[in-house]
Amino acid sequence: MNFRSTQAVVDGCNAILEKDDDTPFFTGQNAGLITTPVECGKKQLSLTDAQGESLPAIQVVDVFTDPTAREVNRMAAARLAKALKATLDDGRYAGAERKSPRLRYEDVFVLAAKKKEGRVMARALKAEGIPAALYREDGLFDGVEAEACRDLLLAIESPLDETRRAKALLGPFFGLSLAESERARELPEGHPILARLYSWQELAKKGRFGELLSRVASESGMSQRLLFLDGRQRILTNLLHILELLQKKALAGHCTLADLAVQVQRWIDDQDRPAVEDGTTQRLERQSGAVQILTMHKSKGLQAPLVVLFGGTSGSRPSEIHRYHGQNWGPRRAWAGPVSLAPSEIRTLIGKEEAEEGERLAYVALTRAEAQVILPRYVVLKKNGRNFDEDGNPRKGMYLAINRRLQALLGPRQAPKAAGGMARSEAREQIPEPEEPIRRPWTVPDPAPLALPGFEAILERGRPVWMFNYTGLQKGVERGRAEAGVFEEVKELAPPGGPRGGKKLGTQVHAMLETVDPASFTGRDLEAWMALPATAKLAGDLPKEDRKEVLHWVHRAMTHPLPLPGGGVLALFQAEEMLREMDFVTPYPGLPDYLNGSIDVLFQAAGRAHVLDWKTNHLQGYGPAALDAAVQAHYLLQVKIYSVTACRFLGIQDAGHYERAFGGVVYVFLRGLPEGGVWTCRPSWDELRTWERDLEDLRPERWTLSHAGGAHHV
Repeated sequence: MNFRSTQAVVDGCNAILEKDDDTPFFTGQNAGLITTPVECGKKQLSLTDAQGESLPAIQVVDVFTDPTAREVNRMAAARLAKALKATLDDGRYAGAERKSPRLRYEDVFVLAAKKKEGRVMARALKAEGIPAALYREDGLFDGVEAEACRDLLLAIESPLDETRRAKALLGPFFGLSLAESERARELPEGHPILARLYSWQELAKKGRFGELLSRVASESGMSQRLLFLDGRQRILTNLLHILELLQKKALAGHCTLADLAVQVQRWIDDQDRPAVEDGTTQRLERQSGAVQILTMHKSKGLQAPLVVLFGGTSGSRPSEIHRYHGQNWGPRRAWAGPVSLAPSEIRTLIGKEEAEEGERLAYVALTRAEAQVILPRYVVLKKNGRNFDEDGNPRKGMYLAINRRLQALLGPRQAPKAAGGMARSEAREQIPEPEEPIRRPWTVPDPAPLALPGFEAILERGRPVWMFNYTGLQKGVERGRAEAGVFEEVKELAPPGGPRGGKKLGTQVHAMLETVDPASFTGRDLEAWMALPATAKLAGDLPKEDRKEVLHWVHRAMTHPLPLPGGGVLALFQAEEMLREMDFVTPYPGLPDYLNGSIDVLFQAAGRAHVLDWKTNHLQGYGPAALDAAVQAHYLLQVKIYSVTACRFLGIQDAGHYERAFGGVVYVFLRGLPEGGVWTCRPSWDELRTWERDLEDLRPERWTLSHAGGAHHV
């Protein structure tokens, strides 16, 4: 049962692989590999054109074999590239789990029998304006990724070793610059970098390497840096691959951090190889915006909507070692030396072995497609070329198995036959060579008047990508108001009683609300909850004089019925779903930049998602009017950012989805609970779209220093 290909592709491949005594696909010991046709497990998959008409699952392009082998290859590559361009321009792949049915370049695999044939195909694709990437197959441990993993393991083993730590900080797991790494040479106890390294070290000491390597990948932020900021997907793919290999190595036997670091160095020095198939092969990048060209040998286990087959019409590279099986699939043997010197019986067995290996490779290549296979059929015009017989079939190479079946299914060129799901395009006698440029006598022209370049446009094109956050944007807005004389800075009031305000207290309270277990509030009043050992541990870093009051805040925050924007109330610990401290990086509206931050809580109530933000600062009052004045003066921009980001996270793109999925915003001023202190808001869909335009209209580049590409001069 095939659950990844369309019914038409399955039927087309079944027809090619059908057991036929006159023109079989599989021969010799391969004859019993396919005994029954494969069935389609997803009949809803389909490939159509823009008008909804079905496109052929097997697109065959005829290529004449009369010219030289090099010219045949060039013609085949050019015709395959044109056929691929036609499908990419007009094709729609429906029924698969895709954002859009339109086909993209990364939906295509070009499978070549040899690497040099892949380069021929790359030139043909370029001529049709199709970007292509030659997949770097081997060398997983030849780049900087393996060294970065080794350096990180050593830094986790000894976080206080400045040399080891500096190497790790410069790598992709921390992403510090040389200057930043130098400033981090002497770190105080409790610094976030040391805390992270020690937390990873603790996992290693407990032998929890699976969790360790998983947290390295998620907590380091390397995906955001390498993918969203730099676009370096190859490095990210290799790093994740090496971490996976390390995890398998750790699970295979008792290992320490030093053992794993030594193992990576052995891989780098080519003294050892991972104990998995293709352990040094780099994995494929699927979002590179280009057609991927790889060899058929490396396509096993992969699939793509469109697959182009090319090459395989000549024998393999000459070798001094020729392996074969004895008669009736006897023991495997090898002939050392030129095959021409072998006895005729052994030459026959070697040829049979190579042919059967080619059939198996052809089967793998043919069955990689989900929606369409584009492949050549070699036919004779007047005379067969050196590499082809009188019927147009290759004399050697893996493509012989496919070509002889296409000949049987489609018939001779002079009397073609129809085959279900297959389409054939006629061969052309030749592809014209590019015209030589006309050479004319060259004279030195008079220079044109020198025009000054557009420096402003150059500055705009060359500026870096920026990362904005709420704090920086709010400061810019307040500075702009102050300069215009319409804004007077208001400092936070000192609380008349209870814990004193400040950034440190706010950070501690947020950390407690992030880590406290919601289940610990079930069936417990304040006194019972405060008596829990977990609660005492939670408040361990608070000053003794503030501890009891802050614990009251936390208990009220989680258990007090909070009014919701759309009506009703909810005790937060009873929320249907809850995400706390949700870090985000999202494109900045209207700019090639990014907006980042962290939403305190995203919770679900009555089927809708709500944004919640905790506030610990002191206000003059906590009634509706005082809260609304505080939000309008200081937090409205934050409300807009969080609302837009939450709706993007939820995938909301229209008013109907918005009404069903988004409940609004809740701001909880902890000092005001339980009598007041809760401000709610639920903008309309049109208001949300207006807020997104408001962010674009801020023009935050005004506050970026000019030497960084912005407009702010100091």
